[in-house]
Amino acid sequence: MQTPTDAGTMIRHLRNHEIDRTLWDGCITHALNQRIYGYSWYLDLVCDDWNALVLGDYRAVFPLPFRRKAGLRYVYTPYFVQQLGLFCTSQEQFQLVDDFIDFIRKKYILADIYLQYEIFPAKYPVVARDNFELPLDAVYPELASRYSDNLKRNLRNALKHNLRVLPHADPGAIIRMFRQGRGAGIDHWQEVDYQRFRRLFHELEHRGHARAWGAYTPVNQMIAGAVFFFDQKHMILIFSGVTAEGKDQSAIPLIMDTLIREMAGSTLVLDFEGSMDPGLARFYASFGASLQHYWFLRTGILSFLKKG
Repeated sequence: MQTPTDAGTMIRHLRNHEIDRTLWDGCITHALNQRIYGYSWYLDLVCDDWNALVLGDYRAVFPLPFRRKAGLRYVYTPYFVQQLGLFCTSQEQFQLVDDFIDFIRKKYILADIYLQYEIFPAKYPVVARDNFELPLDAVYPELASRYSDNLKRNLRNALKHNLRVLPHADPGAIIRMFRQGRGAGIDHWQEVDYQRFRRLFHELEHRGHARAWGAYTPVNQMIAGAVFFFDQKHMILIFSGVTAEGKDQSAIPLIMDTLIREMAGSTLVLDFEGSMDPGLARFYASFGASLQHYWFLRTGILSFLKKG
């Protein structure tokens, strides 16, 4: 086993064009903490640019999305990426995170990184962020028995309105519903970000990693929709939108219940991707999901200038 000192000498900083995409994606596929956000083609779609730290012959990798300000590079977390940090193919590599962070501090003036829950630095302070996850390995009746009473009432409300949940929903329509609803108050999302999400969805759909479901009224009007990304281990709720009518008729709870029913008994974990918002947290927990922390790290020579 490599000691941290030995590992530090084997960590390489690679520019984007120097990365072997085949070896990189192979590492992500076999990582113990595998997530779709780490694949090279995913990073190409969501990042302005990205470099990487690589341990040995791609035994562990750490993607570094970066931008420049005044000619200096800083690491940031792109939209549509919740957790991104050290991907490890063996258990002992988790202990090497401090060595990777040491390396980042030498190369970048600032780094804002949301680390996977498995990655916990020993010598760098982190801030806990909330996520909710629901393993889908049980049969549906067992999963549904864990629903809260309020969720069960919402599902009865949706069925009372004769809503139907169907696959192959239009992601553009889901984006429009989001922008007219909750997204109207999100000033930092620009048109370019929504366009990037459209490209991301279509690429993942082409690769078999994305599906969109919609909730429809008896007259075939879509009043809510949700987009899910899939990898070998996770079904990730990445984006959703709902109209005022959809809220009144509990359309989003029905979509979630339909997906849980469909995926019950599988090896997937439903990842709700958050949330620090108390209302959303209660909603996710109502499905029987468990709180799972991941970690925000701010480091670098200018980290003292920004308070997170």
